[in-house]
Amino acid sequence: MKMKKLIILSLMICTCLSTEAKSGTNRNAYDKKDFKSYFYVDAMGGVNWTLGECKWTDLFSPSVSVGAGWRFSPYLGVRLSAVGWEQKGGWSSPEAKYKWNYVSPSLELEVDILNAINGYNPARTINLLAFIGGQAAFCWGNDDAKALADRYNLEYLWDHGCFPGGHAGLRAMFKVSDLIDIMVDGTVNCMSDHFNSKNNSNADWNITAMAGLRFNIGRTKPRMRRPVEYRTKEIIKREIIRDTITNYIDNTETIERDTFERKIFFNLNSYEILDSEKGKLNEVRQHYDLFPDANIVVCGYADKGTGDDKINDHLAANRATEVISYLTSNLGIPRNNISYDSRGARVQPMSENDKNRMVSILVIREIQEKKAESTTETISSRTF
Repeated sequence: MKMKKLIILSLMICTCLSTEAKSGTNRNAYDKKDFKSYFYVDAMGGVNWTLGECKWTDLFSPSVSVGAGWRFSPYLGVRLSAVGWEQKGGWSSPEAKYKWNYVSPSLELEVDILNAINGYNPARTINLLAFIGGQAAFCWGNDDAKALADRYNLEYLWDHGCFPGGHAGLRAMFKVSDLIDIMVDGTVNCMSDHFNSKNNSNADWNITAMAGLRFNIGRTKPRMRRPVEYRTKEIIKREIIRDTITNYIDNTETIERDTFERKIFFNLNSYEILDSEKGKLNEVRQHYDLFPDANIVVCGYADKGTGDDKINDHLAANRATEVISYLTSNLGIPRNNISYDSRGARVQPMSENDKNRMVSILVIREIQEKKAESTTETISSRTF
């Protein structure tokens, strides 16, 4: 029954964390390049359980921890801490228990699991960290064990000592504000066989569960990425649906146009331009060099098969923004020659779902004028 309850509780926690990872602000609404490192201090209290030979309920003892750390990337941090208070050991036959005091400084590496899997998102209210580290336990107050030495074989009996070890665990962080997080820790510690004064010919194990507060020094949430608006001389209002442009020019004039098109494809839930797609952007620059008076229309899309409209709107907008930034910053195309649009997943130009994770780039140039009240015409398009 206890195992069943533990499994149900674990499934509930995983479901909550999974829901938190997928909900809220779009994972690509923030750029990891905007992350700023920060320091923190924390304090926790809880219980420690030692793996031993006597009744397991007799081996719980109090534990406290203080720590300080540095979060140097969206995914990684280091933490220096000291945990300690009391440990217990014992025998089952004849039954006997003893305790001692300790303090264990440690250095550990933290990995932000949700940021690593689901993308950097400083607005996330629940984070799950994994950590691993090394420690050295300074021990004293072993009088209980000394009193039992005449009845039990304590080959490693000590008066005071320092014993090496290692630990690993999971840390749930519940964000209260940019300054404060609530921490819940579960740690498995592996210590030297000398730690409990007994010679078991294997490591001594204990598990620590604690909760407390972390105070973040200098942690700020960067502004959400918003698509940059690039304005042009608005002669034409463009409605881009596949290869058709509807032109309204003062209801008196229609301009026939020739277009050069490239489609820039992206990975799932990403707006980073792939190296394999940058050659297409270079081709856009080369074509623009031939017709420097041409207008460039950039439109972002997302696939309808994943995410909701809120997520896909942000994703498509950020894809278009990244492409425009590359065209202007890396390839030197003037901004006032670029027009911007974003359709999210409401428009699906491609029949294959995954192909709609893309940005369409049209280089449009005038080739003929004629008078008309208004017209809708299909442009001659060269698509590669």
